[in-house]
Amino acid sequence: MMYGLSGDNPHSDPPVEPFVPPGNEFLDLFEDPEELPSWLAEADIDTLATEFTEAGFTRALNWYRNWQLTAPWEGAQYRMPGRYVTRDREWSTGSRGWTN
Repeated sequence: MMYGLSGDNPHSDPPVEPFVPPGNEFLDLFEDPEELPSWLAEADIDTLATEFTEAGFTRALNWYRNWQLTAPWEGAQYRMPGRYVTRDREWSTGSRGWTN
C-alpha cells in the first residue's frame, strides 16, 4: 500500500483513488513492486507488520468509524498561516480537494 500510493509507483499518474469497487479488497488496488523503492526497507515492513499484529488496526480505523463527529467542521477552512510541505507526486495532494 505504501508503494502503491507513492509517486514511485509507475501506475500513480494520475494518483490511485483509494476507493474499493464492490467485490474487491483494498489491497487489490495495488500491485506489489518487483523490488522495494530506496525509501522502504524490508525491516520497515517487518516492523509495521509486527506492530499491527500486536496492536491491531482498530485505532487506525476509529477516525473513519467516527466520521459523523466531524460533521460540524464540514467545509471549514484552515485560517491560520501555515504551510504543508509535500512532493509533486504525493497522493494526498494529488487527490480531490487540494489546491495550490
